[in-house]
Amino acid sequence: MSDNMETDERIPFRSAQIGYIFVGVFLVLFLGGVILAALVNPVPENPGTHSYSYSAIGHHALLEIAREAGFKIVTMHRFFHLQGGGMQTILFLEPNPDYWQNYTMQSLQSNMESMLDKGSTIVIACPKWRYSGKSRQNSLWIEKKILLSEKEAQSIFYDLNLPLTISRSESNINSVEEHWENGQIRKIYTETLQVLNGRNLSPLITTTTGEILVGSLLCRRGTIVVISDPDLFQNFSIGKEDNGVIMLSLLAFLTQGNKTLWVDEISHNLGRPPSILGELLAYPTLCITLQILLCLAFLAWMVGVRFQTPFPIPRQNRSLQEQTRAFANTISSGNKHHYFFQKYIHSVIMELIEFYPSTASLSFSQKVEYLDQIGKSRNLPHSIKKMYIQSQKMSGIRTIIHLVKGIHQWKQQMISYKQSVI
Repeated sequence: MSDNMETDERIPFRSAQIGYIFVGVFLVLFLGGVILAALVNPVPENPGTHSYSYSAIGHHALLEIAREAGFKIVTMHRFFHLQGGGMQTILFLEPNPDYWQNYTMQSLQSNMESMLDKGSTIVIACPKWRYSGKSRQNSLWIEKKILLSEKEAQSIFYDLNLPLTISRSESNINSVEEHWENGQIRKIYTETLQVLNGRNLSPLITTTTGEILVGSLLCRRGTIVVISDPDLFQNFSIGKEDNGVIMLSLLAFLTQGNKTLWVDEISHNLGRPPSILGELLAYPTLCITLQILLCLAFLAWMVGVRFQTPFPIPRQNRSLQEQTRAFANTISSGNKHHYFFQKYIHSVIMELIEFYPSTASLSFSQKVEYLDQIGKSRNLPHSIKKMYIQSQKMSGIRTIIHLVKGIHQWKQQMISYKQSVI
């Protein structure tokens, strides 16, 4: 019975329904953020040339050409290197170790080592250009590009601990030789040719003068293939001369008939999914709305708003302990304890008039004095007069419970004695 009473007397707001309400508010905010992020900064699954991520700096054209040639392109926005477990051909085209570190919380070098341990072939390209300024005609396209210094361009080799360097020449169109399929000779287009130098570097594509344009290194159980010049595959140059044909031929040689390419969309900051929380906090109106909702939830908790129908009160009579505790909780909820005690003692005295009719014409203080004398003459353990005085300065839930219980016991003893005499 006591369990039922505690359930009935709890704070109304602490009900099971409040959990559903908070979950509902969270889902509304979350879905609203998803829709807002999709409208403000959409990230298409298959971006076209109008996507800023795949402007002149990108390699979207290479992927489209590879798809048309029958290659399977797998692009993952997050932790794509953890997918699968066998040998793979992975493209890191102009990787940025800082972006990778910030996005995956792991270093690019350690992740590449784990991929190489699986026997994968990793294709990386040395950077060459820095892009700044947007076109006045089309803000999605880059207008200005700056040639990096050789030290800046080969910094990727230091980050990945590769024993390679680069050098440059001023030739634009060069004849190159593929070191497979009987040494095919092709033409390429680059702006300021960038070539590789290094020990233990096996040539895959070289110029007719012997400079290495694409080479491979055996590392752990896998292979690292390095492309010295990104002009071979970038959007603005892949359609010139035989650049596209050379890249397709290289990819076909590396995949060895599997024709599945895993393409990094993280380390160079291309295709990064937007932050929903960032989109929500970027708009003052949404921030204010969220704060208002939190304030309303807090105020609702403070005032104890009911979110469900109250539990039915049990029909059984309460025990003395339950009655005194419930009354003490009521009294202690405010700071005017003497007012409630005065009302309670007044109701007790009025109830005793039925058994002591001679007190009906007396004032309240005279009734208390008269009944207290009767109780003393009968050696009752409690004094109504003392308890009335104590009630004027009583505080604390335990002392209030003790006083209420004493008043109730005194009343019961006065009634029992009168009934026994009658």
